[in-house]
Amino acid sequence: MKTFISNITVEWVHCDADGIVFYPHFYVWFDQGTERLFKTNGLSYQVLSKKYNVFGMPRSWKAGQSIKMTANMVVSWRCIAG
Repeated sequence: MKTFISNITVEWVHCDADGIVFYPHFYVWFDQGTERLFKTNGLSYQVLSKKYNVFGMPRSWKAGQSIKMTANMVVSWRCIAG
């Protein structure tokens, strides 16, 4: 299994008034970590879609549409506060 470690400094802009990270920032950090993992292994969303027919970027959907999402790759995340 390939591993990539991102070091993130939590800044005031990431937090609410109590100094707790506002949860949507985790999704951005997870996505950035995934892209960095791909990059260090010579991959990108474009390569995955062209070479392996894997689509990792969401398409444009609108309210009321039904979507079926299938995950075929397991990514393990570990967050260590220091």
